[in-house]
Amino acid sequence: MSGQQDEALVTNGLAGAMKMLAPRWRMLAFAVVSICLFTGASLAKPLVIQYALDHGVAEKDSDNLARAGIAFFLLILVVYAFQAVATPTP
Repeated sequence: MSGQQDEALVTNGLAGAMKMLAPRWRMLAFAVVSICLFTGASLAKPLVIQYALDHGVAEKDSDNLARAGIAFFLLILVVYAFQAVATPTP
């Protein structure tokens, strides 16, 4: 195939994909937001643990340790919720 034919196939392929996705844009947007929140919550867990160790345990501050515990619990709930939404049920 020539370069023009390859370019035409790629252009038509992208246009075809966009046509197929157009009726499902809300679902696609929800999926993108869900993935971003899931990833953010997953990446935040080690930071909360670090905060708990640095400001709760090292400084012997039970208030900071309790805040970190609550934040960690909420992050676990967020990760679980978005994982449950993303997992298809039979």
